[in-house]
Amino acid sequence: MKKLCFLAGLLLLSSNSYADNILDRFFNTDDVKAQKDTSKVSGSDIEALEQSCLNDSNSKACILAGNQFSDVNSEHKDYLKAKSVYEKGCSLSSGQSCLKLGQLYEKKLLEDKNGSNVVDAYTKGCSFNHAYSCYELGNVLGKGILAKKNESESQKAYKTSLDLASKGCDSDNGEDCFVKGNIYLYGRLDKPDYTKAHEYYEKACKLKEARGCTNLGSLYLEGDGVKQDFAQAKVYFEKGCELNDRIGCGNIGILYANGQGVAQDFKPAKVYWEKSCALNEGNGCGNLGLIYENALGEKQDLQKAKGYFEKACELNSGRGCVNLGLMYNSGQVVKQDYQKAYTYWEKGCSLNEGNGCVNVGLLYENGEGVPQDFQKAQNYYEKGCNLNANAGCLNLGLLYGKGQGVKKDHVQEKNYYEKACKLNSGSGCGNLGYLYINGLGVKTDLNQARSYYEKACELNNGTGCFGLGLIYENGHGVPKDNKLAKENYKKACDLGLEDGCESIAKLKGQGN
Repeated sequence: MKKLCFLAGLLLLSSNSYADNILDRFFNTDDVKAQKDTSKVSGSDIEALEQSCLNDSNSKACILAGNQFSDVNSEHKDYLKAKSVYEKGCSLSSGQSCLKLGQLYEKKLLEDKNGSNVVDAYTKGCSFNHAYSCYELGNVLGKGILAKKNESESQKAYKTSLDLASKGCDSDNGEDCFVKGNIYLYGRLDKPDYTKAHEYYEKACKLKEARGCTNLGSLYLEGDGVKQDFAQAKVYFEKGCELNDRIGCGNIGILYANGQGVAQDFKPAKVYWEKSCALNEGNGCGNLGLIYENALGEKQDLQKAKGYFEKACELNSGRGCVNLGLMYNSGQVVKQDYQKAYTYWEKGCSLNEGNGCVNVGLLYENGEGVPQDFQKAQNYYEKGCNLNANAGCLNLGLLYGKGQGVKKDHVQEKNYYEKACKLNSGSGCGNLGYLYINGLGVKTDLNQARSYYEKACELNNGTGCFGLGLIYENGHGVPKDNKLAKENYKKACDLGLEDGCESIAKLKGQGN
């Protein structure tokens, strides 16, 4: 079994369907008009807001100044100044300022080694009866990614959030209705309840809370609690986009790119992704990069693609970081630089993009830009596999099959190939077929081997098609059938496997 050097190329044209939190959103709908075009806000205006915040204790000025300093599109971007004014606003009992301060820490735009700062910011916001701060506190403590996991405190924060959001929503506060919808959608206190999520997102949308409209659209997109309806999803995404929700705009682009409820058309997809990117949605920028990299409705322009991948990565899109790393790895548009590829893939991995982890693992396995280290390669493959990157599972299986950095173990090899295959890795399915036909880590089972080779071939894996050809040519568990053998060898040949081409020639030479 030859090692498949997988590098994450084109990623699915998709964005997070649901706006679970606003950690990467530096303004809410109330601030949209003030934030719509940061280029038109003068330095003197921002300085006046900053001084009004720091000297006059104007909490609203703290939020507006912080929004400017934390906007990646603003020429006045300065995260330390944003921290200063948000801290001041938070000290003035502004829950919104505390929330935004927490967002800066959670997005890793400010240093927070043990997660204490993000927890402190959200805790303060929650103490000021700010429902969203309580919700984010529950998320941070429940996930245990940025700070130490504390399930009981997480549940306590969610309960407080629900109580506050219920009161706010009853008083027609759109954001609180949105928060309440999130609690029901994700089952933060009980099992998910899509009906209630729909109810509160609908009310939030009617109150012009953009994220409520977008998440309502996502319920229809996914068919969660309602009949799947792409047209209805588009209606709500458009409402969200009109209210300047970055994910709403991005998701309309996805509908056009995938031809869901509309004719596939990358031209309007590009328009919506441009707006999404302008609103600081990293995946919107990343998808624009894919359009220019792959000439999807536009002339190929790798320099533009690189620029959009850079912005996507700066906005913490793991996919954007991965694709930027690919450019440096291959020397596409830029000078080949494994160290930069490593940096961008490592960032992608830290943002839970599994293919970033896999690619860092490949650098360690192959000793490219870093000393060869199979143990580190294994660790990164495990991270990738746990994040459902099928190549991570596949490559772990290959390490166990070869005994590289680990003790040779065909049972473990099989286990990882099974997960890779379930995640639609053609190579994973094909390698499972190989194990079953040869009795490695499993009992020999020709029917199972054929089944896995069939799935591998359906996934356009040439080795899988070739394995099927061998099974039919030699009658392994099936009657010999040279016609089926040739058909599968041809598929393998068409997929670039030379062995398939040679096997067709051999059968023809034998008069078959």
